[in-house]
Amino acid sequence: GYIKDGKVFHLDGINKGATDGSWVDLVGGNVFENNGATSYDTYFYFSNNGYLIGTSHYGTIDYTVETCFAPDARFGGMVFQSGSDAAAGTNIVLYQYLDQGLFLSKRPMYNLNSVVGNNTISLNENIGVQNGVTITRGIRSDWWGSVDNFLIGLNMYGGGTRRMYYIGKIYSIRFYDRRLTAEEILHNQQIDNIRFNLGLSL
Repeated sequence: GYIKDGKVFHLDGINKGATDGSWVDLVGGNVFENNGATSYDTYFYFSNNGYLIGTSHYGTIDYTVETCFAPDARFGGMVFQSGSDAAAGTNIVLYQYLDQGLFLSKRPMYNLNSVVGNNTISLNENIGVQNGVTITRGIRSDWWGSVDNFLIGLNMYGGGTRRMYYIGKIYSIRFYDRRLTAEEILHNQQIDNIRFNLGLSL
């Protein structure tokens, strides 16, 4: 299975950890309440302003964030927003806007390739990998979250008064409290490809 050393958070689209429509972190038990997302056998589908909400999870500069998702189209919404700690700049965030990705607030963004369709993406301070291919760092960003909750499929900003919703599938979200190596990342992405039948060449 996936690399276990350092894994501190794991949402899995096949083993959702519950049967009531919620999504449960398989490591820490964080329960995400479902607000309009649709549960399928291997993923949650987000449309019509659906999202999930749980309690915050703050990370550090040594974290690795891995996500497996498939947006319907290029979008300005959020795959997930893990809560706000703007002063410390330590909230883990992955979002896609104008083909850029960010895994930690107030840190340089990664330049994602086209994200339409199936993606497995792993980001940390040492390396970023999208679908088995290394991606580069971009410009520094001062972006941060503006809410205390952990949101999946929703970006709240402007003091929580403005919302942008993700549209598409989310298969998996994983956090590690250490920087995975390129070899470990490829191992996990190959498992994503098989488990979720992504059809990628890895």
